[in-house]
Amino acid sequence: MSEQNRFNKNIEKNFFPYGVQYYRAPTPLPEEWEMDISRIKEMGFNIIRLRPQWRWQERRKGEFYWDDLDRLFDLAEKHKLYVSFKFMLESSCLAIPGVRL
Repeated sequence: MSEQNRFNKNIEKNFFPYGVQYYRAPTPLPEEWEMDISRIKEMGFNIIRLRPQWRWQERRKGEFYWDDLDRLFDLAEKHKLYVSFKFMLESSCLAIPGVRL
């Protein structure tokens, strides 16, 4: 089964995303994630939104840091929450005229 078909099969037929924006680095702090995500699930939400910022994930040209998002994905999976992204490409150095890494 292809990865795309496996993903589609796992979404409930009448899925309605009901969630909160949770993470935009550097807050909330990593030591708060487990309890927060557990409470988000307990409150009935089914999805969290993460806002990765280009400059946080690529701090030096060609060096990417995904450790925060990896851990948040693991916690979302543990608590059976979906994840959506709102990418902040405007924070990329490539979006600022004249700035080079």
